[in-house]
Amino acid sequence: MGRTKVGLRWTAVRDRGEHESRALPGGEREATAGTRPNGRGLGSPAVPQRLHVPDRYRRGHGRTEEESVESGVVLLGYLAECLGRSSLAGVDLLDVGCGVKLTQAILERDLPIGTYTGIDIAAPIIDHLRGAVEDPRFEFHHLDGYNERYNPGGQPLTTETDLGVGQGRTFDLLSAFSVFTHLEPGDFRVMLQLLRPAARPGGRFLLSLYLDERSAGGHGLMDNFAAAWGDDAVGRTERYRDLKPDKPLQWALYSRAYALELVEGTGWDVVAVGDPRPDIQHTLTLAPC
Repeated sequence: MGRTKVGLRWTAVRDRGEHESRALPGGEREATAGTRPNGRGLGSPAVPQRLHVPDRYRRGHGRTEEESVESGVVLLGYLAECLGRSSLAGVDLLDVGCGVKLTQAILERDLPIGTYTGIDIAAPIIDHLRGAVEDPRFEFHHLDGYNERYNPGGQPLTTETDLGVGQGRTFDLLSAFSVFTHLEPGDFRVMLQLLRPAARPGGRFLLSLYLDERSAGGHGLMDNFAAAWGDDAVGRTERYRDLKPDKPLQWALYSRAYALELVEGTGWDVVAVGDPRPDIQHTLTLAPC
């Protein structure tokens, strides 16, 4: 396990063989070199860690820190579910738009994971995590991608954009919570293409998005709008619309048909479209094809 200095921050550098595991029946993995049986990497602590996160780095619409951590636990459960597993032990996860929530949940609740690689366009969040997290299972990378709302000074996303995770590196599972909810159609499609090479055969990609439709459980964005303004507020999106142009890409809203059309030809197959649930909007579960 080596380390390399980035500015005045230290960030872990992993040997590719350090976190190997072998498949077990039912999709579980058995830890081998570099991991403990519960999915912890060498040198990772045996007890939960307290990770202090300043309020300015927490996303979640006014949630307390404890509520944010609990939301992270729920999302990690959804990720395990999409692999058909009870936990993420032995799983290599790439989390795009990572923020701090999942890292904090894994550390503070001592949840099993193989490796966690987080990417975010918010450089201060990445700097904070690099400085605060010493667990060798974790690494964090800044992606200076353009987004009209969150990073207007960034570089346009292309299929050649460097994610920073290492040439040819792949993962069992990819996630993007509250990322595609803020992408216009061009970036929606480019992001799918950009992430496709990072998926291992048999892997999964779980992303959230806003669809212009009601849901049975009533947890979606448009369920809230219908409750406030009536059913006429729902179903008016033919393909895509920026629901609040005065706050660009706060709500990037898609019709179901157009969202599925955008996936076509990107190297992904649609496994499932999920209804909104507590802590998450509509979801697409994708598999590499």
